[in-house]
Amino acid sequence: MLLETTTNRVAYDGLITLLRSGSLLAFAGAGVPAALRYPTWPVLIKLLAEKTRKDCGEKIQDPYQRELTVTQVEGIEKLLTQAEIFKFNLKERYFEFMQQTFGERHEQIPSIQDLIDLPFRHFLTSNYDPALELAHNRATKTHHIVHSLLDVEGGQFLLKLSEGGYERRIVHVHGWYDRPRTIILTEADYGDLYDNNQKVRTFWDVIAVREQCVFFGFSFSDEDIMEGFNLRNFNRVRRQIEGVRHYALIALDDADKEPGERVNLNLRYGVEPIFYKVIDKAYSGYSNVLRMMVRDAKPIIRESIRRDVELLQRMTDANIKKRSTGDLS
Repeated sequence: MLLETTTNRVAYDGLITLLRSGSLLAFAGAGVPAALRYPTWPVLIKLLAEKTRKDCGEKIQDPYQRELTVTQVEGIEKLLTQAEIFKFNLKERYFEFMQQTFGERHEQIPSIQDLIDLPFRHFLTSNYDPALELAHNRATKTHHIVHSLLDVEGGQFLLKLSEGGYERRIVHVHGWYDRPRTIILTEADYGDLYDNNQKVRTFWDVIAVREQCVFFGFSFSDEDIMEGFNLRNFNRVRRQIEGVRHYALIALDDADKEPGERVNLNLRYGVEPIFYKVIDKAYSGYSNVLRMMVRDAKPIIRESIRRDVELLQRMTDANIKKRSTGDLS
């Protein structure tokens, strides 16, 4: 259910206009497949702690061979650091665990089906799971998987992305469950991906400046955004390049908080929010807004069909009249 304020309706209408053009990219976060019960980032780290305690015992080592306990690691504030220590101790079992945890789940989730029905050119996702791909398969929609940012075809990928030379891509920016060594989760993983790879930095520079993205399933907390990929490029665009705007679907029940939350998301992350009411634990408000977006993004198609039907009806009526008068040969 859309939060009914004037500014929110203006933002929503602006997004729908852009959706009709077919020029936008979607960015799916952890909230998109939440109904499939994949773990959130904090829950995933807890599961890794349990796995490490079970397989390695309470006493483990850090990457410098110093002894510490799983409980002590759990007390570390930064989740990326926890993940790195657990990965170091689990070794190959870490990759097996990640592959099993984010494997295929075949329930059909209406909100995911609605999301892929929206006229986005491509999907970016920070998720490891195959929920988007399975939804495309069910809907028999053509798509191609890019398993990691390291798999993008350099400048040609970005060039064709802009020119429309690609069929829909689903780009897993932080790796893919069935290739667990591509998964980006730990401090070292992020350092290798973002600090040591010019191709990846160029990708985000270009996407933020040249494209327009709509974020789904992000809470915009430090855990799932700032530690995942840095939004400073998106923020820079909002401040420096007139007319380039990124959007996000965000939960908010209190209309009185809307002005403050809007400017916070504008200034901190460089995105224009579309606020929806949660309604219940199943986030029915999110599903309702997606369904509304699918409806509103296709009015031109519906209007064209209506005109064709009316024209066909008039032609049929004219032919019936000619038959009755003997004018139809």
